[in-house]
Amino acid sequence: MHKTTYQVGYHLLYFLKASNIKSDKVQENSETSIATYKDLCKAAGLKDFAAFVIRDLRFLGEDDPRVLSWIIPDVYNIFAKQTRGNAELLQLVLERLDSSQLHDLVCMVLQGSLQMFDNSSFASILEKSLQWETLEQLFLWQLAKAHEIPVDCCLSVMPKLKFTSHSALVANTHGEALSNILMMLRRESPTGILLRTLLLREFRMEDPTVVTILQYWVQRYEDKMASLISEVVNNKPQPSPNKRKRNQSTKASAVPLDQVLSHLNHLRTACGQTTFFALETMQDILQTAQNQCSETQKKKYGDLFALIEEEEEEEPAPEPQRKTKSSRGRKPKGRKKQESESEDESSEVNIARLCLFFGDVLLALLVVGNIILKR
Repeated sequence: MHKTTYQVGYHLLYFLKASNIKSDKVQENSETSIATYKDLCKAAGLKDFAAFVIRDLRFLGEDDPRVLSWIIPDVYNIFAKQTRGNAELLQLVLERLDSSQLHDLVCMVLQGSLQMFDNSSFASILEKSLQWETLEQLFLWQLAKAHEIPVDCCLSVMPKLKFTSHSALVANTHGEALSNILMMLRRESPTGILLRTLLLREFRMEDPTVVTILQYWVQRYEDKMASLISEVVNNKPQPSPNKRKRNQSTKASAVPLDQVLSHLNHLRTACGQTTFFALETMQDILQTAQNQCSETQKKKYGDLFALIEEEEEEEPAPEPQRKTKSSRGRKPKGRKKQESESEDESSEVNIARLCLFFGDVLLALLVVGNIILKR
């Protein structure tokens, strides 16, 4: 029956959706719905139940995309095991959505009534989505934000993402994924695992992805970035509190020195980050890297190593000079004698002046007395 009338399957899904709305016994109807639909799958002779659901929904999407967006939340909830994290079904849904229908799905995810994928399945979905149309990928990232997918789930895909600025071959670039991962990294504080994963990305002068986030982190976490780069150059593994992080650290523990220097040199040329390289930690890093480089690498990164500041030779401290008795302030004996003689002469002159003064005063008094007597 299903071979001749393919509409039976999605008509049944539509009926089950509508009956659950009108009925008070939702759980009982859901169990009946699952059993009925599985019987239909067996009658069609298909062993893959997930493929059967996807085929029915594809027929429904071709006939009426609005009905597809209406029943899709119930399909994900009722057949969670077969549909959740299924990249083929997700693409089928996204390629037939418009912005309003996407907004409805985002609201349901935020309300907790719908889950289309989880952290464990997102990396696989992301890798498969690289072949999707741009609009489908943008819709996927909107749903990823609603599901609060962390950036750790995207790290395994980073080395596979390609981008070239001003490229005519748009099909060979993955700008949608890279731009959204950059926005996720922007909200993160730099860690050893994140930095190593970025530095493991193949260096291309036309690809601004790595240098962009390095520049962003350097502007906000300058000292921390210098410390993390030092650990990468010295090949120190990051301490991991649990097994999952230990596995990630092991995978991203060894970054070739040439690749680290390529990204650092790109940071220097693209962003003019010379002040960052003037930090004491970065000076030690450049010195260590230079010592580990071959002659070819030293020539290749000569401009980068030129930022190493030469230490000024410390001049020996001058020996303390012996304190010599200064003759300043001492008066020679001859000068003392002259000063004493001049003081004697000045005292004699003063005495003579006083005598003359008192003589004049007495004379004046006598004159005044005679005048008074005559009267």
